[in-house]
Amino acid sequence: MKIAGDPLQYCRAVPKTMRGVLLYGPNEVLIDEAVRILQKTQLPDGEKNDFSITVITHDMLKQNPAILAEEYASFGFFASEKIIHLRDADDVFVKPIQEALSAPGAGHFLIVEAGELTPKSALRAWGEKAPDIATLACYALEGATLQRFVQAQFQQQNARISNDATAMLIDRLGNDVGPLKNIIAQLVDYAGGEAPVIQAGHVEALLADQVELELDSVVQAIASGLMPQLDRALHNLAASGTSMIAVLRACQNYFYRLRIVQAAVKNGESQEGAMARLRPPVFFKLKQSFSRHLRDWSMARIDRALALLLDLEAQCKKTGTPEVLLVQQRLILLARENARGRI
Repeated sequence: MKIAGDPLQYCRAVPKTMRGVLLYGPNEVLIDEAVRILQKTQLPDGEKNDFSITVITHDMLKQNPAILAEEYASFGFFASEKIIHLRDADDVFVKPIQEALSAPGAGHFLIVEAGELTPKSALRAWGEKAPDIATLACYALEGATLQRFVQAQFQQQNARISNDATAMLIDRLGNDVGPLKNIIAQLVDYAGGEAPVIQAGHVEALLADQVELELDSVVQAIASGLMPQLDRALHNLAASGTSMIAVLRACQNYFYRLRIVQAAVKNGESQEGAMARLRPPVFFKLKQSFSRHLRDWSMARIDRALALLLDLEAQCKKTGTPEVLLVQQRLILLARENARGRI
């Protein structure tokens, strides 16, 4: 049976007439969350144990086509009912599922987990036509469904979030549930205390800290020639809505600080003394990398990098410039040229 709407809300209260659920789609985090809810709600209280959930993968079914029927007809140890969880399911599963469900069973609940299924998929067609199998598409969450997902994540951690904070969190991070879950866990720790209530101020403060960390990551990646780290940090900053001008200013500031120390050393001051006079001072955890960058970046190389960064900022300020793409391409090129010693 094809079920529209919020898949998580449906999984919290599956009708008793349903013998199982088919979950499919590209949103793996959403599918994982739906499975977690089903495992919690479809077993009688106190009966969840190592024997109450049986997982059957695609490879297991391929090696033993009868395994599903055998498991469906058996009882779990210490439990009158169990969950049979089929993972990596595709069209090959249709016939074994039909055979297992047609035989007298023990009343176990079936969870079928698949990836993306086209409308022509035999597994999807079977699930949508079967009257006692709920078929749920797991795509990107939106609107009220996304809000409920966020609020439920806080409730699981004995916390609550205000409506304003929910709106801000979604506005800043969008509907990618992976990053959302990571930030939610951090927000609960950030607010602290028992049963914290997350307010918009908590979200704003934590996300500001996250941006600062990502900006530092960009700077360190460029100065050290680390392309994968740079690509990840730039992607995260773009996703958070951070201005590319702010990214370029952070890079300029770091190279200006390198230049100040290089100039002081050239005039006879010790490197340690020149670093100590910087304001704000170099963060103690970054002193080693800052010293390494002073060795790697000569005054001439620093000046060339600054010229490129200033020119890039000027281009970003022109109307119609695709600044995110432009900055990502140029900064990755700068890091690559640094790694090759060509700048």
